[in-house]
Amino acid sequence: GSSTGTMTLSGHTGSVQKWQKRVDGGAWVDIANTNTTYSEVPSSAGTWEYRAEVKSGSCSSAFSAARTIVVNPTSVGGTLSGGSTPICYGSSTGVMTLTGYTGSIIRWEKMVNGGSWSNIANTNPTYSETPSSAGTWDYRVRVQSGACAAVYSTIRTIVVDPTTVGGSISGGATPICIGSSTGTMTLSGHTGIVVRWEKRVNAGGWINIANTNTTYSETPSSAGTWEYRALVQSGVCASAYSAIRTIVVSPASVGGTLSGGTSPICQGSNTGVMTVSGYTGTITRWEKRVNAGTWQNIANTNPTYSEIPSSAGTWEYRVLVTSSPCAGAYSNTVTIVVDPTSVGGSVTGGSTPICIGSSTGTMTLSGHTGSVQKWQKRVNSGTWVDIANTNTTYSEVSSSAGTWEYRAEVKSGSCASAFSAARTIIVDPASVGGTISGGSTPICYGVNTGVMTLSGHTGSVIRWEKRVDGGTWQNIATTSTTYSEIPSSSGTWDYRALVQSGTCPA
Repeated sequence: GSSTGTMTLSGHTGSVQKWQKRVDGGAWVDIANTNTTYSEVPSSAGTWEYRAEVKSGSCSSAFSAARTIVVNPTSVGGTLSGGSTPICYGSSTGVMTLTGYTGSIIRWEKMVNGGSWSNIANTNPTYSETPSSAGTWDYRVRVQSGACAAVYSTIRTIVVDPTTVGGSISGGATPICIGSSTGTMTLSGHTGIVVRWEKRVNAGGWINIANTNTTYSETPSSAGTWEYRALVQSGVCASAYSAIRTIVVSPASVGGTLSGGTSPICQGSNTGVMTVSGYTGTITRWEKRVNAGTWQNIANTNPTYSEIPSSAGTWEYRVLVTSSPCAGAYSNTVTIVVDPTSVGGSVTGGSTPICIGSSTGTMTLSGHTGSVQKWQKRVNSGTWVDIANTNTTYSEVSSSAGTWEYRAEVKSGSCASAFSAARTIIVDPASVGGTISGGSTPICYGVNTGVMTLSGHTGSVIRWEKRVDGGTWQNIATTSTTYSEIPSSSGTWDYRALVQSGTCPA
């Protein structure tokens, strides 16, 4: 496509008859040119030879020495093929081969991600290498045919995928309660695309999750230690797993069953050991209340508990169990009835002293704690005798005179019984006047009666009395059991003593 430039014939003798040319040693072809100069654009590449035919007068013609012009074919970059794409970082491109080119290979060139071309010192029609980084690598070959302008081959693009990086999973919440969502877990720091997520519980087999997003959440189907991971793959590189995210799923709190202990018990006694079983979670505390009042916390995290209740009443106990972070749950309630200590109280009322044959009057038990089991009585500190009476009141006609004591036996629930303070009723025997003896009769007026003595009486001497000749009784101010005097007149004198036994009629 270029001109030969002007070729000039010199050193000849004669006139130019014509020029001739041939290519690659072929036949000479005449050129109708009688000038001493000639130029043209050769019609094809090859080794062209040019000469002039010269004739001097009648002499035979002669050819000049030939001028050789080498005409190079146009440079053709050719087609670059072969190698593998995509490849993983760290792998070879495979052999790339240049074909269909015209000219000589000057060099190979490469660039990554549309950057600047870099020279590769290779003049062979094949080339391979291990790219220095991930990215889109372009390769081409520079070809030049002789003096022709150099040209490039087609470009061969090799995609180099970065090495797969699994990354790590963050987010979500742990621990969570069964029935709650894990919260959003997010994969980050990875290289490649998410192929899937996987999960397992309690170190069991991994289960595929059809999720190719970088986030995931779910409500786990059971309690346990759940692990989640993502499978990532960068292009053709080997896949890799992310770091594992562990979510602990706590089972729902179960309060369990509370049993044991003894009921009823007496105040001051131990409840006995109460035990909670069948619970799920950790014992947060025990609680108690008395007589349906406010629950009070007990700082005990053991599955057993006992105590001596601080007062009588109906005590209830329960256990709070928490499977964190689930809401706590209470066990059933165990009821321990604490009976107050038996208090006998005291017996009041009735009358004392009384006369034999009279009622004691109503005696009343008060200030007691518990139920009346029976009453008891005794006379003159003798043996106690049971009275079949469970009321808080009692009365009777005592069977004999004497110092009678009455008491009640009281029992509070399971507590030992207690006796009340005794009520003492003095029962006086019936008054007996007795007999007066002694003294002398008859006596002379002015003589002393002699000592008269009262005996066989029951009670105290209130006074003595006297009368003469059946007249009116006159009081004698003496309470002695003996009496004597000098009668104030003659006559028949009668003497008697008035005796009274306690409250009995004289």
